[in-house]
Amino acid sequence: MKKYHLFTGSFFLTLLLWLFTSAVYSQAHEEYYTISGVVKDQKSKKVLENVNISLTGYNTGTVTNKEGVFSLKILPGQNSRTIELSHLGYISGQIEIDREDPSDIECYLIPNSIILDAITVSPVHACEIVIQAMDKIEQSYPDFPIMLTGFYRETVQKGKKIHQCFGSGDRCL
Repeated sequence: MKKYHLFTGSFFLTLLLWLFTSAVYSQAHEEYYTISGVVKDQKSKKVLENVNISLTGYNTGTVTNKEGVFSLKILPGQNSRTIELSHLGYISGQIEIDREDPSDIECYLIPNSIILDAITVSPVHACEIVIQAMDKIEQSYPDFPIMLTGFYRETVQKGKKIHQCFGSGDRCL
């Protein structure tokens, strides 16, 4: 009887291990379609680094490197035909991709400048800032008592041990 249980347990363990490794193997060897290219500024033709590139409708994305180059791996089940490009200071754009032509894509983003109103920065003495803050205490706090909740993190080293405390009422000893 013990041999039967030992054989059955070993058999199921081997079967489970085989199923797990075959699933991992199939995921690791799933064929990707790779889109690669370079992103440049349309006016200056200089490469743009850290441009966000994502597959439209999916959470698959990447960013360009210092040379403006990107490479985006797409699973066969992701059927989107466009990629979205966005960068701070530029108008976001979309580019249609051709899965049949694996050549590199050259993308251009148009600079987008927003003109803001002029501001004036002037020095103020620290005492004046404190006096202004004290004058606004009645406006800043309500007339009735309130209880506030806070969170903190504290790191304490005792000897060679490091203790970390989190929360609002924890104690490190």
